[in-house]
Amino acid sequence: MDIESGGNFLLLGDRKGVRVYRIETGKVETTLPVQVTHVDAVAFCPDHEWLVVSGRNNLHFWRWRDQAEVNTIYAGRKVDYLKFTPDGQYLAEGPDTRKDIQIRDMRTLKVIASLKVEVLSLIHI
Repeated sequence: MDIESGGNFLLLGDRKGVRVYRIETGKVETTLPVQVTHVDAVAFCPDHEWLVVSGRNNLHFWRWRDQAEVNTIYAGRKVDYLKFTPDGQYLAEGPDTRKDIQIRDMRTLKVIASLKVEVLSLIHI
């Protein structure tokens, strides 16, 4: 789950799907029409441009303002954590069992860097 930067919405993904709740009312604002049977992580972009959902080795990218799916990308690995930079230009993905973190440029949706993390390190994203 993730809370958008303004504190108005909560993004929740589970076996029933991916939903955005309005925090003030506790009611579902929207349900993303993405077919997922398992959700590993979700994230709101701080600039309110993107929602990202990871599940079953895929990353689903949504334009929050347009309420439209932009792309589904096969990540080739399980992505347990998603975190945007404060300006929303980059997305950190990972770690997975290989313990690396990939950095994705949100303008192109391409991975621009891979950061190796020591196996015994504790990471808080």
